[in-house]
Amino acid sequence: MNLFTMNQLVSTDCVVYEIINSVEETETLLRCCWMRFFGTLGEDDQPKDNLQEIGVLLSVCCDRLYDALLRYKLAVGNDGPDVDNYFSEAKDFQEIHELSRLYNAVHERERKLSGSERSALEAKRKQIAELPPAAAIPALRALLKGGEAGAE
Repeated sequence: MNLFTMNQLVSTDCVVYEIINSVEETETLLRCCWMRFFGTLGEDDQPKDNLQEIGVLLSVCCDRLYDALLRYKLAVGNDGPDVDNYFSEAKDFQEIHELSRLYNAVHERERKLSGSERSALEAKRKQIAELPPAAAIPALRALLKGGEAGAE
């Protein structure tokens, strides 16, 4: 049996505490929403004037519950479609971040040049900008290293 180390246990406890706290706060928001809009209604009363506000409150509560449950699943290593989506989106964000970082670095280098050197680097940068991220990232890296980065 693989037991947690004390540091792992404390770390997991902190994450779970934050998650439980978020779920409890969300439950309070939902209860307050219900009491405010439905708790004192008679059978013929309808909260028509407040539907948008109710929708926003319920949407925020759903988002908070979803986030809290996802954080819990990530903390304890549970799988599920939401966990798979999280990692897929994280890869996409990392790729976009790297692409932006490299593109800005090339653009910054370009700004320090003048004349035909600047025009040539600008043309290559613009050509690379038309590529999908998977091809643009290595091309920008090559360009930053001083190599030719063709846009095949």
